[in-house]
Amino acid sequence: MPNGHTGTSADWQRIEAPLLELDPLLETFARRHHVRLAKNERDWPSRSLTREFGIRRLMQIHVHDPGSPTFDVWLCASQDCFGKGYWKNRYVAEDVDAHALAVQMAHALGPGYAELMSWRRKDLVYATDLG
Repeated sequence: MPNGHTGTSADWQRIEAPLLELDPLLETFARRHHVRLAKNERDWPSRSLTREFGIRRLMQIHVHDPGSPTFDVWLCASQDCFGKGYWKNRYVAEDVDAHALAVQMAHALGPGYAELMSWRRKDLVYATDLG
């Protein structure tokens, strides 16, 4: 995923438009499940739902291909412990076109979140040494 926006304002609006359509669904979901909703982190169109209670859980919708645009929906649970990082992750959807994103999210949001919340410390695998 690219970091930072280097295109025009029109490019940004075109790429973010499908995410703006999702905002009401994501905002309602975030309130109901007491999760944090972040938008456009790292100056790039995205949406992230996070919850942290020992294990950080993230459901992220980010741009796969800005030219189309298409999007990925990624689940990740992670935890740092004794100088090492552990995680489990998987894509719920990859390279989904902008028109299908809202339909996909309406069906994947609840089950994806339930799967993410089901992951426990024992499910996480070593990812990296922390500096």
